Amino acid sequence: DAAKPEKQWRLYVFKEGDLVETLHLHRQSSYLLGRDNRVADIVLAHPSCSKQHAVIQYRKVKRKDKDGEVIEKVL
Repeated sequence: DAAKPEKQWRLYVFKEGDLVETLHLHRQSSYLLGRDNRVADIVLAHPSCSKQHAVIQYRKVKRKDKDGEVIEKVL
């Protein structure tokens, strides 16, 4: 299942060594990266990238801890 992450992840965008933008990745459960600004959450303005190039998605999974207890964790 999709879920927002518990940690406050950020993606720092640099251009020619300068910080251009900070993207707060913890605000949504998924992000679409690509050249098409009509659908992409994060627009990639490079000809080698496709219109819908990649996805960053967090999901809630069930794992067993060291004691065998089932816990839910967002990855």
